[in-house]
Amino acid sequence: MSETTIGFYNPASVYPYATQAALSSVRLIYPEAPVVISCDAAHDFSQIASKYHAEYVHYYHKISYPQGDLGYSKINMLTWLDRLYLATTRLKTDYVVLWEDDCILMKPITIDTDWYMAGHKFLFPGQVPTMPESFLDLIQQFSGIRPSTNVYNCGGGSIFHSQTLIDNYNIIRQFWHENFDNVQQNIYRTIGWPDCFMTVFYYMSGKKLNENKRLYNNYPLVKPFNFSTLAPDIEIVHYVKDLY
Repeated sequence: MSETTIGFYNPASVYPYATQAALSSVRLIYPEAPVVISCDAAHDFSQIASKYHAEYVHYYHKISYPQGDLGYSKINMLTWLDRLYLATTRLKTDYVVLWEDDCILMKPITIDTDWYMAGHKFLFPGQVPTMPESFLDLIQQFSGIRPSTNVYNCGGGSIFHSQTLIDNYNIIRQFWHENFDNVQQNIYRTIGWPDCFMTVFYYMSGKKLNENKRLYNNYPLVKPFNFSTLAPDIEIVHYVKDLY
């Protein structure tokens, strides 16, 4: 049986020191793993990409960071998805890790055999707005499978099955091109946040949401972060803002 392959996609923006810390931690564990960096119309990250042996894509349309309860507009959310899709096709790995600038890798990543998407643990009930039944109905009408959970948790450090993303990209993108504004305004307002959108993408692909208990989310924010407090099984730390 061939070994499961992992690649990293880093959507960089305006924090080059944080980008370098995030990528340096990857290279300490995975010196040869494929990495794609994309720049959101900000600094030239090409030298950083070269230093860490990553493929670099510079975008001139700026989508910035999602804001408020709505997050991105339709055009920016679909642009964000397009960039992830392009990176995934270039990585050519079994799984892609969404490697944001506030992620630090502690040890090799364990991929459970039943994972198609694996996100954060939930720290408390109500941490994110639950999906109404009308929204779950919409997903079930599209995929034929009703999500077993009504929440989302696929932010930085989340792990996605690459072929599932590639196979379903066109049809799901078209659905959101036609329905995003109505859903965002009238059904589920947080669909414009990438951690929500990507969870829903995999729900629409007929996949279940998994909590990666080896992914630690530094929320509520502790700054500076004390890595010595981590449990020994933690592989990924998200929301480290020390270099922001």
